[in-house]
Amino acid sequence: MVGSSADRSARQRLAQAAAGSPIATGGLSYLGVLTLSQAVQFVLGITTRTPLLPTVLGIGSVCAASAAAIRAIDSIGELAGQQRRSLGAVYGRADPDAAAALTGVVLHACLGAARFWSLSPSSLSTTGAFARRAASLPAGVDYATTAQRQRLQRFGKQFGCHTCGTRFATLYVGDHVPPLSLANSRSRLARLVHGPVKFCFHPQCRTCCAKQAKALARQSNGMSGRTAAGAAVMHLPSLLRPTSYVGVAVVGIALAAEARWPAALHVLLVVERAVDQLTRCGKPVRAEFARGVDRLRKRLG
Repeated sequence: MVGSSADRSARQRLAQAAAGSPIATGGLSYLGVLTLSQAVQFVLGITTRTPLLPTVLGIGSVCAASAAAIRAIDSIGELAGQQRRSLGAVYGRADPDAAAALTGVVLHACLGAARFWSLSPSSLSTTGAFARRAASLPAGVDYATTAQRQRLQRFGKQFGCHTCGTRFATLYVGDHVPPLSLANSRSRLARLVHGPVKFCFHPQCRTCCAKQAKALARQSNGMSGRTAAGAAVMHLPSLLRPTSYVGVAVVGIALAAEARWPAALHVLLVVERAVDQLTRCGKPVRAEFARGVDRLRKRLG
């Protein structure tokens, strides 16, 4: 009985501490949902190499994470016994989750140049989640020259490893994209259809380079496990990247609107109108989908 009371007291103190810093709570909730989404994709074998799906899942993950950031603060506030207006209500009475989700997507698109696919695990056989055209060099079948290695080292320090994103590696190597062994193993049909391979160098840390070499060796030796084409690296959110603060911004806009800041109120008004417009446009689509399901059921019945 005493232990149960102590546990409740400890949970309440923890909830009060979290409720007292809504910006941190929302930001951590946002990053937690994105990390969970990436872990699920890693298990399912979805990587930056997968066509289209990483972008769709990236947008969905940002939507879910943005809504979770607001809901986490409201839930913790209730647990701590706070008497305050729900932040979800600040985002709109009709559909606060959709409003928070739309805000998060727009913020991520602005801060991350709409690179939603980069929220998926980095493939070791193609450009990684942190690859940038401005931080790459054209390449041939030969290894990088001394001058190219020096430029790639600078790219690595400035933009990070194209696979895991670290900017603190001692040495960055020139990663052939695609790997030479994969390019040379293409079938004749693929060579005729796609033509010659265009290589480029991207900066890569030694750790990711070693993982890539291991995956390529496993594939060439016919060993079981993920081949180089399916191998990937998970990357944690970095506080050095603007997109990591989308959850903080989503919560900050709600808090600013709650304090009656004109700019924040205007932003939420625009978001609420956009959500209302999207809802209206989506109604005919949902109605047609429902009719199609009914027709299918009648045929099967």
